[in-house]
Amino acid sequence: MAYRQGMVARSFERWKMSTPERHERIGELFEAALDQPHEMREAFLQQACMDDLELRKAVERLLQNHSESDTFLDPQLARTHAQTLLQALGSDLAQGTVIGPYRLLRQLGEGGMGTVYLAHQTHPIRRDVALKVIRLGMDTKSVIARFESERRALALMDHPNIAQVFDAGATDRGLPYFAMELVDGVPIHDYCRTQKLGIRERIELFIPVCQAIQHAHQKGIIHRDIKPSNVLVKVSEGKPIPKVIDFGLAKALGSELSGATLMTNIGTIVGTLQYMSPEQAGTGGQDIDTRSDVFSLGALLYELLTGSPPLDANRIAKDNYLAILQRIREEEPQSPNARLRESIEFKQGKALDSELDWIPLKALEKERSRRYETVNGLVLDLQRYLAGEPVEAAPPSRTYRIGKFVRKHRPWIAAAAAFALVLIAGIAVSTWMAVRATRAEQESRAINEFLQLDVLGQADPGNQSGPGGKADALLTVRTALDRAAAKLDGKFSQQPLVEGSLRHTIGSAYWSLGVLPQAQTHLEAAVKLRNTALGEAPPTLQSQSALGGLLWQAGKNAEAVPLLTGVLAAQRRTLGSANRETLLTLKTLATAYQTVNSMDKAEALWIEGEKLARETFGPEDLLALDFSLGLGNYFYLTGRYNEAQPLMSRPVEIFRRKLGEDHPNTLSATSNLAMTYWPLGQSELAEPLYERSLASCRRLYGNAHPETLVAMYNLALTRVDLGKYAEAEALYQENYSNRVLIYKPDHPRTLLFLTSWADAATMRGDYAKADALYAQFMPIARRTLGETHITTLTGYGGLAELRRRQGRLPEAESMLIMLLHKDRDSFALQDQVSLAEVRVQLGKYGEAMENAQSAYQGFTKSDPENWERFHAQSLLGASLVGLRKFAAAEPALVEGYEGMLQRKSRIRVPSRGVLVEAGQRLVDFYQLQGKPDKAAEWKARIAASQR
Repeated sequence: MAYRQGMVARSFERWKMSTPERHERIGELFEAALDQPHEMREAFLQQACMDDLELRKAVERLLQNHSESDTFLDPQLARTHAQTLLQALGSDLAQGTVIGPYRLLRQLGEGGMGTVYLAHQTHPIRRDVALKVIRLGMDTKSVIARFESERRALALMDHPNIAQVFDAGATDRGLPYFAMELVDGVPIHDYCRTQKLGIRERIELFIPVCQAIQHAHQKGIIHRDIKPSNVLVKVSEGKPIPKVIDFGLAKALGSELSGATLMTNIGTIVGTLQYMSPEQAGTGGQDIDTRSDVFSLGALLYELLTGSPPLDANRIAKDNYLAILQRIREEEPQSPNARLRESIEFKQGKALDSELDWIPLKALEKERSRRYETVNGLVLDLQRYLAGEPVEAAPPSRTYRIGKFVRKHRPWIAAAAAFALVLIAGIAVSTWMAVRATRAEQESRAINEFLQLDVLGQADPGNQSGPGGKADALLTVRTALDRAAAKLDGKFSQQPLVEGSLRHTIGSAYWSLGVLPQAQTHLEAAVKLRNTALGEAPPTLQSQSALGGLLWQAGKNAEAVPLLTGVLAAQRRTLGSANRETLLTLKTLATAYQTVNSMDKAEALWIEGEKLARETFGPEDLLALDFSLGLGNYFYLTGRYNEAQPLMSRPVEIFRRKLGEDHPNTLSATSNLAMTYWPLGQSELAEPLYERSLASCRRLYGNAHPETLVAMYNLALTRVDLGKYAEAEALYQENYSNRVLIYKPDHPRTLLFLTSWADAATMRGDYAKADALYAQFMPIARRTLGETHITTLTGYGGLAELRRRQGRLPEAESMLIMLLHKDRDSFALQDQVSLAEVRVQLGKYGEAMENAQSAYQGFTKSDPENWERFHAQSLLGASLVGLRKFAAAEPALVEGYEGMLQRKSRIRVPSRGVLVEAGQRLVDFYQLQGKPDKAAEWKARIAASQR
C-alpha cells in the first residue's frame, strides 16, 4: 500500500492533524510498508512521508520492532493508542494460547493487518485450522473494519478453490478472528517450478484460480491482492488443487458489505506492486472494479509462463516509489516470448505459442475497456487455446498502436505528417494515370495469391513440412485463418470469382483443421458464388466436390452421397474419367459408399480409381498411392487381409522416401500398415507404430482433430489386444472428451467409437461400464443409422458377447440369431461361431452343431488360416459330445485345440480364454470316456503350452 501522487504532494502542514488521526495514519503507513518488498520500503516511506520526519521515524521504529521482536510498540504512540498497545504486548498470542475452541500451535505467517496461526479446534469437532487474528497493536479502526470485511467476504463464498471459512469470533480483548480451512500448500509459482510443470499443465492449474475469483465477483467481492503467495497449491490424492487465500484487501461491490470501511483513506494504495492494476496505482481504489482482478490474474499468468511477473523486481529496484507507480500506470509489459528470450532460466526452453503472448497481454491492458470484461472471458480464452480453437485475444491493431504513438509524440508527428501528405499527394498525381487501367486486376490477383499461398495454404500441416522439416504450431495458422475469414464479408462484393476462390480456400483450410461448421459455411458460399458466375464449370464442380466430402465427414451422408454422385457424373462429362479432380471426387464417393454400407459400389469405385490413377500418373504419384491405401483399407474392412497388406505396405516406403518420416501422409500410411498386423496376431509390432503416429498427430494437429482421434483410437485398440487395459482405458476416456468437441453424439464415428469402448470394457471384465456404454449407443444407432447399418450390427454383436459373459445366454442367443438374418458379410461366420458357443452352453447341441459346422466350412473356404476356423471345429466337437457322438467328436476336439494352439499369436490376448476352454473340453472328454491317463496327458500338455 502507498499514497498516490496527489496525496504525497501535500505539504507538511496538512499532516498536522489531531492526535487520533495521526496515530491512525501511522498504523496505516506501517501496514502499507509491510506489504512492500523489503528492499522497496525505504523508497516508499520517503515518498509517503515527504518532509514529515517524525511520521517517518515512527513508522520505521514500528517496522524495526516488528522485525526484531514481533511486537508493534512505538514509544511515540503514547496518547490515545498507548493503552491498547501496552495491553496487546502484555498478552502476546504465544504457542498454547486458547482462543474460543482453538488452541494455537504455531505461527504460519502474517500480512499487513493480521497474523495467521496453525490452531487445533477441540470442539464441536477436532481438526486443524488456520486462525487469522488482528496483529497485536494494529487494531486501528480502519484495520478492524477491513478485517471484518474479509471475514464477511469469505463467509459469502463457497467454492472448492477458495479457502473455506469455518467460524468467526473475537478474542478476550475484542480482537476479531476467523477460523478457515488449513491449506497445506506452496505458492503456485513455486509449485509449478519445483514440479517442472509444462505450459499446458500450468494453464490447467491456473484456470481453477480464475474460476474461484469469478465466483468471488459473483458474490460482489473483488480480491484486489492476487499474487502467487495468495494462491497456494496443495496435493490431494495425487492431484494438485489451487486455493485462493487472503481476501484481506477485498472490496465489496454491492451493498451487503458497504457498511464496513473497506477502503483506506483517500490516497492510500492497496495491493502488491508487481501485480497491481494501473487503476490501483492511480486512484487509491476509488474506481476499482472486477477488471482490476483481471489485470492481476494476467500478471500471475504471465509469471507462470515466463518465471517472472511483468513488473520485474530487478527492473524497478532503483526506482523511487512514484516512478514505480507511474510505470505501473503507463509502461507496457514485454510480451511473454520477449521476456523468455531474455531469461537465463528459460533460455533453453521452447518458445510459447503466439496465443500465449496475446492472452496475458489482453488481461494486462492499461485501458480497462481493452481487457477481458470478466474473469470468465479470460478462462474461456484459455480453454479455447487448450482445445485448439481461436482465441478472443489478439495483438493490438495497427490503428491502435499508431494512435498511441501519435498521442505520445504529437508535436513532431504533426510536422512529419504535413510533409508526408505533400509527398504522397505528389506521388499520387504522378502515378494515377499509369495504374488506373490495371489496378483492379492486380489488386484481385495479389489479394487472392497472398491469402491462398502465404496465409491460408499454411493451415494444412502437410504444406508446412518436407523431409526433415517440422510443421509450425497449428494454432498460429488457425488464428490467422480466423482473422482472414472475418474480413471477407462485403470486401469483394464486386468480384464474385475472387470471393468464390477465397471462400473455397478458407473452407478447405477449416476442413483440414477439423473445424467443420465454419468449413461448411464457406464451401456453401463458394458453390453459390461460382455456380452463379460460371455454371457447371470446373471451379464450381471443385467446390461441390469439396462440400460433398465435408458433408460426408460431418456424418451427413444423405446429403453427401447424391451431391458427390452428381459431381462425379458432371466431371466425367467435362473433364474425363482420368482427370485428377474427377478421381478425387471418385475417391471421396467410394469412401462415402463404405460409410453407408454400399460395399459393392464402393469396391467397384476403388478398383476403377486405383487402376486409372496408377496408369495415368504413375505408381509413385500421391493420388495413386492414396487409391492404393483406400483399396487396401476396403479389403481390410471386408476381411481380405492377405490382399490388404501389400496395398498398405508399398505407400509407406515411398512416402518416407519422398515426404519424410513425419509428413502427415507418411503417418497415415504407417497407421494403415500397423492396422494389418492385428488380424495376423502381430499387435506387438503395431503398438510402436501407433505410438509414433499419435505423438506426431498431437504435435501437428492438436488433441481435438480427426486425425489425432483416429491415431488415439488405433493405439487404444492395439493395447486392448495386448491386454494393456488401464492404458487403453485412459486413451478411450481422452478420445471421447475430445471427440465430442468436433462430432455430435449421433455421428457415425462417435457411435463406432462407443462400440469399441464397450468391447474393451467387456474384455477387461468391467461389465457395468460396458452396459452403460451400450445403453448410450443402441438407441442413437437404431434411430440415426437404422437396424441394418454395419455399425449398429457391430454393436449388437458386442452386446451379445457381453450377455454371454454375463451368463444371460437366452438374450445373447436371440441377438446372434437376429444378426445371422442380416447381411454382415465376413462377420456372418464369426456370428455362427458365437452362436455355436452360446448354444453349447445352453445345451442345444443339435443347433450348435449346425452353427459350428457352417462356420468351420465357411472359414475353410475363405480364410483357412484364421484361428476362428479351429475354434469352430472345437465347438463342433463339443456339440458332438453333447449328442453322444464320441467317435466323431474326438478328432474335432483334438484338431480344433491344436489348430488354435499353433495360431495362438493371432488370437487377441483378451480372447485367449477360448484356447483354455478348448483344452478343457479335451480333458473333460477323456474323463467322460473313462480314460484318466489320457486326460492327465492332455492336461499336462495344455499346462506346458500356457507357460
